[in-house]
Formats: sequence, structure tokens, C-alpha cells
Amino acid sequence: MVTLEKTKKAAKLRPIKLTDRDDSIFRWIWLFDGVMSAEQIQRLEFGSWHRARLRLGYLYQHGYLNRPDRHTRAGLPQMIYWLTAKSAERVAGSQGRPLKGFKWRHKPRWGLVPHDLKINDFRVAVYLACRRASHLQVLEWTNSGQFWRFPDTVTYRRPEGNEAKRTVRPDVFFVIHNQETGKNSRFLLELDNDSNEDLSRIADEKILPGIWYFASEGYKRRTGGFTSGHWLFVISTPNAELRLANMKRKVESVAGKYAKRFWFTTLDAVLATENALLDPIWYEGGNTQLLSLIFAGDDVV
Repeated sequence: MVTLEKTKKAAKLRPIKLTDRDDSIFRWIWLFDGVMSAEQIQRLEFGSWHRARLRLGYLYQHGYLNRPDRHTRAGLPQMIYWLTAKSAERVAGSQGRPLKGFKWRHKPRWGLVPHDLKINDFRVAVYLACRRASHLQVLEWTNSGQFWRFPDTVTYRRPEGNEAKRTVRPDVFFVIHNQETGKNSRFLLELDNDSNEDLSRIADEKILPGIWYFASEGYKRRTGGFTSGHWLFVISTPNAELRLANMKRKVESVAGKYAKRFWFTTLDAVLATENALLDPIWYEGGNTQLLSLIFAGDDVV
């Protein structure tokens, strides 16, 4: 919301000259489902926090970015930014499209901001990993919204022998292309950030249908006919290492020979490592060694 105070401040500012980096910031926010934290923008576009903070504040004051007021900010884990009509118009224009009919998020999904920021943290780490390893490229990134709008339902068999149906809605589906090998690695991401969520329920509602999903028509439609891929569980809870160990054991007991389809790490490990795709920070189901994620991909284009 544009306040009178903000309008008065903007009137005293010198005219802004937008840069290529400003347009890159607008595009990142649009790509990241409309909301990013200041820290995430800094990691992608700035060498220092000081320069990032000053520029983002300047873009806000000139009406190119939105951010929450002080009261709302107090309830959020980080300062966040989202687009205004002025910046959305520039993103649309860069694609040769008018603002009218261009899809962009006008405001955050307030109840989901903490969850969305963690997904963004993972996504930033993936993009930075590809930037540091030039032979890797993010080929596709599909957020959960697409799975809610166009759901895939699978029929699977429980250990008791009875059949059940479940709609599969991962937090993210993404594809990494390896230019050196010509292979694509396909991944479905589940962010685990509720330490009270029962592991048996996760096994029944996510693990078992997740195994069957790879052979489903819905998955093959999304991948162009491929049936291979891997589920990633990224743990972001208190005592994350313990939660990871318990979840890994549960998956191995339920999935059996298909446990290798499931890989595990913590969000802390993703954020702390230099390259979240190539560094050995991942546990494969059925394996006790820490491994590199990118070698999990086995789809050949």
C-alpha cells in the first residue's frame, strides 16, 4: 500500500535510473512465484548486504517494489519484497507482452510466506549451484501451484493389500540438464518443516503414492514420457538431523527396493554448502554414505 509518507519521500528523491540488475531483480521475483526475501535477492545479485539493502530500499521508495509495513514485518522471518505494477510491466515488456493479461502475484500468500521463503532458499541454492558449475542448467521449475490447478491422482496398494487413491502434490518439480553428459535429472521436492507430522502418515500419503507416481500417466505427461526420477526430502525442523534419520528409516521400511528413489538432506546443509547439487550432502534411501545429488539423475534426452 502506498502511504502519504511514502509519497512525500518519493517526491524528494532524485529520479531513478533503472539498471540491468534492477530488471534482473524484478525478473527473479516474478520467477520465484512473486515473493523473495532481501537476503535471497542479495545472494543472487549483490556482492554485499549493504549494497543490496540500499538498492532494494531505493526501488521501494520509487514504487518499483512492495514490502510489508513494520507491523507485518515483525511477524515474518525475513524482510520480503514483491512486484508493483511498474516493475511487473517491465518484466512483461522484456517478454514482448503488455501488462494486461500478464500473470504476476500482486501480494504474498501471507499464511504461506515462511514456507515459500524456505522453498526459495532451496531454489536459490540450486541456481547458484548451476552458476558455479557452468555445465549444469535449470531446465524446468514447476511450483506446487501447477499441481493444485492440474492435479495428478494415483491408485496405489497399501501394505495391507487394499487399494487407495491419493492426489500427488509435491512442493516443486524441477529438471537439471547436464551439458557434459547430455542427461537430465528430474526431481520432486518435499520440504519437511513440521516436526510433529507423523511419519506413518507421511509414508501412507506421500511415500507409497510417490513410488507409484513415477509409472503414472500424469507423471509421464509432465516429463514427456519418462518414468525415472527421484523424490527429495529436505528437512527444516528443530533437531533436523534426528528427524532426517527417523524419516530415512521409515521410508526404507515402507519402500523396500524402491527406497533408492528417495533422497534426504537438511535445509541447513543446502544453505551451508558451496554447491548443493555436486557436494556430498545427500543420503540415498538404503545407503549410509553421503552422496552428490546430480548423479541421481539417469534420464537420457
